[in-house]
Amino acid sequence: MTQFREATVGVFRSRNWSLSVQRWRATAAPPLSSNLGAAPVGVLARRSGFYRLALRALARERFWISVTARHGVVVTARLEDGRAVQDEQLVDGVTGCVVHRFARIVGEADDGIGSRHVPVFHESDAPGDSVVLEVGSRTRIHLRAVRARDFDASFGAQTVAEGGPYEYGGWHLP
Repeated sequence: MTQFREATVGVFRSRNWSLSVQRWRATAAPPLSSNLGAAPVGVLARRSGFYRLALRALARERFWISVTARHGVVVTARLEDGRAVQDEQLVDGVTGCVVHRFARIVGEADDGIGSRHVPVFHESDAPGDSVVLEVGSRTRIHLRAVRARDFDASFGAQTVAEGGPYEYGGWHLP
């Protein structure tokens, strides 16, 4: 398995799909938006059809995962403990792509996944995962939430402000 130490803020792309993790304010703070923008994601390892990614996680934030794939491709997500994450689908009638939004654990009412739902790791290389996604029959993505301070030590300081953006800027999801 090849090891990488690259990070991106925004969208992680493959040939047939893209993944974005959105930060979500855990506690509402009107009139501020709950959307805090894209979360930094670092590549820990990848090989044909297998990706191990680190997600920069702050204790007071939640996140949700967006996977865009062609229509007909089955996308699933589950937590490390086996609980399923609900797949809310948005279909683009022009391109035929489907955005799979994973923001709620099946059986729970809260939007957003946070440190009370998944393990948050102190080391990016420790065993275990927070969320496992499958895209079709050939792609598996292991996402590991890593404390922000430890993520920055592994991948460098990121360009996303700790609390920003404070207002929704009108940008589109991938």
